[in-house]
Amino acid sequence: MKFREYLPLFEGDLWSEGRRRLGDKLELYDSMQRQINNRYKDVVTYREFIKKFCALNVSSGMHELLLSMDPCTKWDAEEISREIEGTSATDLGCCDGTLTIFYALNHPEIEFTGVDMCHEAVDIATEKSRARGAKNTRFVCADVMSCEGEYFSADTLIAQGSVYQFLPHLTDYNRNFMETIRHGLRTGCKVILSQSIPNKSDQFRPEKVDGYKLLRYDTKTVHSLPLETDLSSEIAVFRTI
Repeated sequence: MKFREYLPLFEGDLWSEGRRRLGDKLELYDSMQRQINNRYKDVVTYREFIKKFCALNVSSGMHELLLSMDPCTKWDAEEISREIEGTSATDLGCCDGTLTIFYALNHPEIEFTGVDMCHEAVDIATEKSRARGAKNTRFVCADVMSCEGEYFSADTLIAQGSVYQFLPHLTDYNRNFMETIRHGLRTGCKVILSQSIPNKSDQFRPEKVDGYKLLRYDTKTVHSLPLETDLSSEIAVFRTI
């Protein structure tokens, strides 16, 4: 299944549609969106902010709307889907399950677990998977930083930009995330990490992130999507040892 068959491109006016979906929460949403790249004083504060923003994003339907318009998302989803293998896969930071369900529908032979720390997102993901008939999915509300490896033993582990960031001021967050998943990964696990990055920016590239060095792996490939816009996308694929 192609991504546009699953989630059609929204071609209307984003501002008008955003006002319709958000209603009196539009100003709050706009304010929170501007705060995402703030230099938070610690990781805990950052994660609590992301949890609140995620709840607003999924309950209003803005998350799925933005995914439907983003060319990076379409490319990421199809590239990642081609890389998934084995009998089990975990999607860390699955948000409202839009992408997890897409992968599950493309791989009915694989059991998918979506993990997110926002319970509103997990509830919506569960409802959406039932509506889509994705019987090979389950969604769990959990903080990946304290899961102690229980969700990291799948054959394929997927982590997209929602669960970690390449932002320079979140270096500690990156390292904590990588350190957490490193202890739970099984030998031979395929790890797929993706992130949208600013074009022509060297500081955001995956191989520059210290956290990657914490993973033990014997192969690594990087897929790159160059766009004639402000953003591009990087997907790094590892095989752990």
